[in-house]
Amino acid sequence: QSQQIHPRVLDFLTGLKTHNEKEWFQTHKAEYEQARGCVVDFSRALAREMGLASEFFRFERIRVNRALGFGREICG
Repeated sequence: QSQQIHPRVLDFLTGLKTHNEKEWFQTHKAEYEQARGCVVDFSRALAREMGLASEFFRFERIRVNRALGFGREICG
């Protein structure tokens, strides 16, 4: 389990910021799955280090297209 966020996660997020389009995302979906796996592993390791119960963190699949809100700013 990784103790840090892998650089490929930031690469994917940078690409997504630059190409905030459904077509780009569909083409790079495998990269998304890898990045998501890295973040989930990191989050679980962090939760363990913090002594949080594993039930506290539930990583459920969400509808990516709706969650990412293609074509609009999410955080400001």
